[in-house]
Amino acid sequence: MQNLPNSDREIVNLHLFGVDLIANERSRQVINEGYVACDDDNHTEGELARAAVHYATPVPLQVVIDNSGRREGVWPFANCFNKKSQHCRLKQLAIAGALIAAEIDRLQRLIERYPTKSPETV
Repeated sequence: MQNLPNSDREIVNLHLFGVDLIANERSRQVINEGYVACDDDNHTEGELARAAVHYATPVPLQVVIDNSGRREGVWPFANCFNKKSQHCRLKQLAIAGALIAAEIDRLQRLIERYPTKSPETV
């Protein structure tokens, strides 16, 4: 516990349920980082879900990008936004959950805008 960053000490000391940690993290992302709905709506290629997978997995994942076998990590954004190594496992999972919540919200907004289409085709 002594080696944890201050933000991670707080999450460990809260003794909250997972769903509460995720909700707190999503609120932090919106309030402190400014990641709001209109920003999330720009990520139409699964970036939020891929970022969640990155934070949720304990080891780095790579995916095959094309038929040549070229591999790339699942992290969809510039490396400067990847802060996974700065956090304890509990915080990583809270971030992953918050990113999934952001993707769910994004899809729900699409359904509201285009009620006759499925989210996969919008």
